[in-house]
Amino acid sequence: MSFVHSSWEEGIEAWRFKLPGEAGAAPVMAHTIFDRSLLRAGETVHMKHLMRRHTREGFSLPPPDRMPDAVSIRHSGSRQAYELPLAWDPAGVAETEWSIPKEAKLGTYTVSLLRKPIPKERRPRQAQRPANSSRRSHPSSPKTGP
Repeated sequence: MSFVHSSWEEGIEAWRFKLPGEAGAAPVMAHTIFDRSLLRAGETVHMKHLMRRHTREGFSLPPPDRMPDAVSIRHSGSRQAYELPLAWDPAGVAETEWSIPKEAKLGTYTVSLLRKPIPKERRPRQAQRPANSSRRSHPSSPKTGP
C-alpha cells in the first residue's frame, strides 16, 4: 500500500511522522547529577555534567566547540548567582565542585550550562571628523525690513 498527496513536493518528510530529520543541528541533551539531594550552606556539593546529541543511530558527543564552558547556579527567588568554569573530558563529562557559601540563601536553585561568546578583538581607532561637514554662519546684525 502506498499513498501520496499533491502538497508533498519534498518527498515524504520525516517531521510529518515525528521522526528525526537530518537537516540542522540535532537536539542536544544535558543532565547534571548531584552527589546528594539535600544541600546545606557551608558544605561542598559535587556535580557531574553530561552532554549528548541525539542522532538517528543513538547518542553521540556534540562537537568540542559547541560544549558549554561554564555552569551557572542561580537562586530562584533572588538575583544571587554563582558561576564556575567547566572542563570536559573526551567522554563528554565535566565535573564540578561547589563550596556552598555560608551566606547562600535557602530555597530552590537552578543549574544552567552556559556557552560564553568568544570576545572579538577590538582595536582602538582615532575618532575622525566626517569629510562632508557643513558649517552654518549667522549674520552679524539682524535683518529688518519694511
